Amino acid sequence: MGPAQRELVRRFAAATWPERVQSEAFLRWRYDDCPVLRGYLALRGGECLAMVTALRRPYSIGGAETFVAESFDWFCLPRYRGSGLGVRVLRRLMEDPDPVVVIGGSDDTRELLPKLGFEIPGRLVPHTLPLGPRRLAEVLAQRAKIPPALTRAGFRVFGRLLTPPRRRGPPSGRVLPVTLPGPEIEPLYRAARQGVVPMWRVDFLRWLCAGYPGLGHFVTLYFARGDELAGWSLLRVFAQAGGAAAQLVDLFAPEPDAELFTWMVAETSAAAAGLRADVLTAYTTSPELALALRRNRFRAGEGLPIHWWDRSRDALPGPLFFGGQWGDIPLRPFPEKWWE
Repeated sequence: MGPAQRELVRRFAAATWPERVQSEAFLRWRYDDCPVLRGYLALRGGECLAMVTALRRPYSIGGAETFVAESFDWFCLPRYRGSGLGVRVLRRLMEDPDPVVVIGGSDDTRELLPKLGFEIPGRLVPHTLPLGPRRLAEVLAQRAKIPPALTRAGFRVFGRLLTPPRRRGPPSGRVLPVTLPGPEIEPLYRAARQGVVPMWRVDFLRWLCAGYPGLGHFVTLYFARGDELAGWSLLRVFAQAGGAAAQLVDLFAPEPDAELFTWMVAETSAAAAGLRADVLTAYTTSPELALALRRNRFRAGEGLPIHWWDRSRDALPGPLFFGGQWGDIPLRPFPEKWWE
């Protein structure tokens, strides 16, 4: 996938995901400007029939840096399903030297990937925290048939019991809001000597945070102990029907520490609440971060399988530190309309 196929990709995207914005500005940001995007296409007669894309980003695996392809937007036009074209484009991606990781996916995807040699080293667990009455009212109306008006009234009375309390930081701890993440976060990831940790490239982060306004507002928080940068978090707040929602894109410190994470989660949740988000979603494979989320009153959901394919190693070293930074998680939901 490259500039020569730009128009074919755009036609394929419009036919496959018509609910997304299809403006020139969005498509240029999505397919042309991303510094780590790659992909393979099945073409015939001037038409794209199938596609797979991936973000090629560095990972720390047992303290060694290697590039990994985070694969998503794997799709075949409905009239060609069963033809094998979807499998062919994925196999072409697997021929590259980089390991490939796919998280979640449809039932068909989860059934097929193990047959192609993908292992499942762990699961990425979603966590949710209600920050306002709207999302809680929707859930209770659906599951318990409680009228939304009654839920909203109850939230005004008991909401403080559901949302996380403000927490005291460590001695000399400080929270520093910054405009955009910079190269100072890269040493945090290089300091991770164990397990599997997705890393960031600054150009990729800036493409994500400042590339397309319709994706929402990103909040970057640095957490310092004295003069030392101890960790950071990245929050996305975006519009939804009737309100706003938030995602914890990443929250990281080199040494897993439930006490430090608890403070970081509390401060990031307060930032989401201050921007009037009704719900905050986080993902993690880390037991320490999961504990910090529970301490801040998040509720865990069903884990998503992590599918990993790698010709160079039989097994991944633990622990895994995947989160909401993987693949297209921080891009979803894509904007459906924007002022352009």
